[in-house]
Amino acid sequence: MNKSLPFVIFESFVVKCFLLPKAIVASTILLLSPASILAQEPLRAGTIFSATQAPLWAAKEGRYFEKYGIKNLEVIQFSGGQPVTRALIGGDIQISTTGGAAVVNARLKGSDTVIIARTVGVFPYTLYVSKEIRDASALRGKKVAVSTVGGSGYVAMQYALRKLGLDPDKDVAMLQVGDFGTRLTSLASGTVQGSLLLPPFTLRAKELGLRPLYDLVGSGIQYPINQITTRQSFIKSQRETVKIFSRLWSPDWLGSAPIGISAAKCWEKIFAKQTQRFYKRPMTFG
Repeated sequence: MNKSLPFVIFESFVVKCFLLPKAIVASTILLLSPASILAQEPLRAGTIFSATQAPLWAAKEGRYFEKYGIKNLEVIQFSGGQPVTRALIGGDIQISTTGGAAVVNARLKGSDTVIIARTVGVFPYTLYVSKEIRDASALRGKKVAVSTVGGSGYVAMQYALRKLGLDPDKDVAMLQVGDFGTRLTSLASGTVQGSLLLPPFTLRAKELGLRPLYDLVGSGIQYPINQITTRQSFIKSQRETVKIFSRLWSPDWLGSAPIGISAAKCWEKIFAKQTQRFYKRPMTFG
């Protein structure tokens, strides 16, 4: 199969984020309660619009969840890890595939949230800046966009700025802007001068002439950016559902050729549709 450049970039990104960090570290102890039947009500899973979630969308589009017994999965998209975690605690969803620091903070505050598997263990971002920013020093006094203050993207932005020799608390103003598409739009319009992006938004950023300043994927920093999270109460009542959902994120599954091709094709379709929200034309993978 002849692969277009965007496909190769996407494929390389998935390998770096999912396979190299030994992505899945499941806690089997939490799943040793007596088996229960699969939930009859819809299983609502929270996620974000991100290439790191491609396996989830591919498994859903390919009806793999149905094949293994989850016949009623509803995937709900959020703008970031904090709103996903709030929905999980509030009972609006039963399981999530993201969350990062928000999940840990919720647990420390007394919630029964449980991380059962890590799916992405590195910061999957590149810091993109506006055309006039030629080096890190030019960011002083400028504005950068994050999803929410205190979230994983916020922590990643602080890390990137420090690695560039900047003080994130003094040298820049961090603005809560929203999801990746909204942040890219703000960066392209000049509302902000920097933002962390990930594929496939980085492809659109390059089209717009925006400049990559720092690659966090290649930095080697380990951080639980994405994980499968649920609540202890849900594990007790729906153990088999949790096991099946987690199994579809196993290294064997993620590293297989069918899921790699399926994820790329699925993401191409989803991204082309979603980008119509932000741009005059959908972006395609050429």
